[in-house]
Amino acid sequence: MDLVARRAGVGQPDAVDTGPWLDAVIAALELTGLVSANRDGAHFPDTHTLAFFVGAKLVRHHPDPAVRESRSLLRPRLWWPEDVLASRVALVAHWQLLDRDLTGVLHRLLRPWNRRRGTGMLAAMARYGVELPPPVTREATTHLQRRLGKDLARSVLDRLVLELHGLDPACAVTFLCDRVPRRGWGAANRLAFAEHLFRLGGNAGTRALIGFLVDPLVPDRHREVFWQAAKDHARKPATALAVTALGEAEDGAVRNSLTALVAQVNPARARAQYERTAREGETEQIRLTAAVSAFPLDRKTAVELLFEQLWGFRERDNLTKVMAELHGNGAAQRLVEELGRLCRSAEHRPELRFAAALYRCEKLRGPADPLIELAHEHLLPLVDALIAVKKNPNDRRVRAVCDAQVRKHEPGGSPAVLDTIKEIGAACGRVTSVDVGRYYVEVLEEPRWDHDIRKRALADVGAALTVGQRVAHCRLLYRDPKASAKDKLWCATTARQIDPRVGLQMFRDLAWDDDIGVRTKLEAAEEVGDAQIRFELCEQIVNGSKEKALLLRCFRLVDSDEGGDELVAQALRKRSEADRVWLLRNLELRHRERVSALLAPPEKTNPA
Repeated sequence: MDLVARRAGVGQPDAVDTGPWLDAVIAALELTGLVSANRDGAHFPDTHTLAFFVGAKLVRHHPDPAVRESRSLLRPRLWWPEDVLASRVALVAHWQLLDRDLTGVLHRLLRPWNRRRGTGMLAAMARYGVELPPPVTREATTHLQRRLGKDLARSVLDRLVLELHGLDPACAVTFLCDRVPRRGWGAANRLAFAEHLFRLGGNAGTRALIGFLVDPLVPDRHREVFWQAAKDHARKPATALAVTALGEAEDGAVRNSLTALVAQVNPARARAQYERTAREGETEQIRLTAAVSAFPLDRKTAVELLFEQLWGFRERDNLTKVMAELHGNGAAQRLVEELGRLCRSAEHRPELRFAAALYRCEKLRGPADPLIELAHEHLLPLVDALIAVKKNPNDRRVRAVCDAQVRKHEPGGSPAVLDTIKEIGAACGRVTSVDVGRYYVEVLEEPRWDHDIRKRALADVGAALTVGQRVAHCRLLYRDPKASAKDKLWCATTARQIDPRVGLQMFRDLAWDDDIGVRTKLEAAEEVGDAQIRFELCEQIVNGSKEKALLLRCFRLVDSDEGGDELVAQALRKRSEADRVWLLRNLELRHRERVSALLAPPEKTNPA
């Protein structure tokens, strides 16, 4: 600045009038193009040049990087302003220009406690032009690749990718090309890597990006996000990439997703692709999606494709979706005619014909008669048959339809027959021609049905049968040779609830049945509610059991019955002394006193 002032002939900066001197200096600085100055101060818009001069100043004070004070300047901080970091990078560049040995200084940045922030400084040095030693570069890139293999926040991942690219661009592109098409890897990380590869990789990343776009495991949302980011960065390469990926995609869902992207830039190509997929797609769902997606591009073509699918689809859910799309897009009149022909088509399964007739009846105000006609001619699923019955409650074919639904269950099969009868009863409550009780009777009278199913039928029949009919079927189940002791007890309990007189007689028969075990008889004694029959059951238990716990329960049942004390005393006389003491001890106090009095020997009398 002194030189500038002398050449301008304006004197020295310590003169009384410094204005001319300042003006001359400002004019000289402006001529350099590096500094914007006025009388208030100077501003350096070129931060790199400023950093260079600051680094030159630092290297004059710290010429040797091996000195401790010099090394401390490069110790990574938790947070550094950009200008300070740039000046430290420039300092390393000046050291390298002076042929100083930088190996030790740079290796210190890769120590475990410095490594997370040290790699960023090394990347800044490499971008500035510092020639890093190959071992340092190799160690730093290895560490960055290891960290990028983990699940990271997007901001951290972006920073690490840029650091890796700053250290070794070829290594960064190779790493991204390996991770982007890798299936089964973290979807969010793959998306971030794909965006970076598109920006940094150029033509080298094309194959990897195509692999990413055609991968069925990539969510459609991630594919859309990548496409928008790529299109904003470079529209023409992004379009070429999407078109190439569309031509190589093998999965139909992926093709539909890519076609939606291409439609934003090339509608004609997308329309042709939608038409091809709608006719040649692997699955009906893929073909349907393609046809529906073609509506914004060409409505007439989309409607024709859907009508083709109406006759070509063989899955009921997809057929219903086709009918809904046609109905919602203004083709209702033609749809009514096509559905009428479809209902009469012998080439389609009865379920598909029924679905067409049902849609026409419910959504297009068509007749309900084809529903009951199809249900009568074909054995449809129960849900469809009941829908046909509800739509035609007074039709003479309703009874035949319900009979076919019940009799499709072979005797000896699953208990689903009872569920069928129950659903028919719920759906046909107001249909007089359907007698649900008749179906229960058929199950009850058929011995080939499992005994448990017949028991459930008797429990479910309710008011569909009279009391006499239900009691008769209880007796029938009780006398069934396949009935177990538990089944007979259930029959007796159920009969007592329907007709107490018949039920008590069954309990009496159960008491004198030698095939019934003592445990079942004890349960019957606890359930019967009649003192005389309970006494008979307990008498059979006392005579047939030696288990103390069962005897104790039996004794407690008859403690208040007439003759109960004598029965207990008679049973105790047959037991050992130890068993007798244990059983007496576990009886209630008054009951124990009465039984003990019966067990005591008679008092001796004086003959005199």
